[in-house]
Formats: sequence, structure tokens, C-alpha cells
Amino acid sequence: MANEAPDAGVFIRPATRLQYSQIAAPIDIDEIIRFGLYTNGSQRPEAWYELDRSRADAITEEIPQVVSYHGEIQGIVHALFKETDHPKLVVRELSTKNLVDCFFKIEMYHSAIEVLEERDAVIFVEGQVTENMALGMVESIDVTDFRLAPEFNVEKFNAFIGSVPDLTGKKSTEETIEEYRANAN
Repeated sequence: MANEAPDAGVFIRPATRLQYSQIAAPIDIDEIIRFGLYTNGSQRPEAWYELDRSRADAITEEIPQVVSYHGEIQGIVHALFKETDHPKLVVRELSTKNLVDCFFKIEMYHSAIEVLEERDAVIFVEGQVTENMALGMVESIDVTDFRLAPEFNVEKFNAFIGSVPDLTGKKSTEETIEEYRANAN
């Protein structure tokens, strides 16, 4: 889903490319915008990239505005539309809170009803995803499967803690977390 930036081994998502090209929209034809690429904690950019109006227009033309791929979302059912030619569940995606139209075949009606049994159940919806790349949002899914997410079990979660005692090597868990936090900033 990502493209390689010219002159670098850097992968940039199409939605990010579109965002940067839109930044250039208000500049004059002879102006240039420079972007610095920083790594975690660095004070100076590792690389500089220039963007002018013609390159921004080319980026916009290169990237499809809408893409389709096989994928999955996780969410809570917001609504059911059953008396249509194309029945659908509208699902509020957990990660973005956006509403996604999840179209299913009539043969899947009973499966759709099963995921409605519990009012606030989290479900997985799998199928052919249509994503708006300019907005970075999933717009719809032609469903191949939907199922209930397993219920969170605090006892199982707590049992997992400490199950991989050598994961951090010779460092304590606290040292590993502190190192991670230091490198993240």
C-alpha cells in the first residue's frame, strides 16, 4: 500500500503523499516547499525533499483516489438496512470512529443477525474494502465474512503477563520500557 519515495528507501503511504501534494496547492507555480525527514530523536533531518506545484499535481494524478483490496475492520454495529436490493450493516470502526457501509448477500442474512444479538458486541468484518485514499478512510466493504470478536477475558490477559520471561534479555522489564520511551521521543 505504500510507495517508495524518489531518491530514498523511504516508504510513504499514498494517503500521506496526497496530503503533502495538497499542501502545495496554494503555492505559486514558481515556489518550492521543503520537507525534512527526521528519525526518532534526531535534531536534524536525515534528508530534505522539495515539492513544487508541478510535482504535487503529478503526485495527485499518480495516486488513485479510491482503491480496493481484501481487508478487515473491527467495530460495533450502528445500523442494519435489510429491505433494500443491497442489504448492509453500518459499522462504526473502532480505530477511527467512522461509519462504514458493509454490504452483504441475502444468503448472509442469518450471519448478520447473529452479530446483532449483543447490543455493544465488537465484530470483525472481512471482505473487499473500498478506501478513499484522499481521506484515508474506509468507505465500504463487500462482505465475505463477519463474526463476533472474542470477548476480552481479564484472567487470560493476566495469565499472559510473564509468559515470556526472557523476552527482554538481561534487562528488566522496567529498563526495556524506559529504553523504548527514550528512543520514541
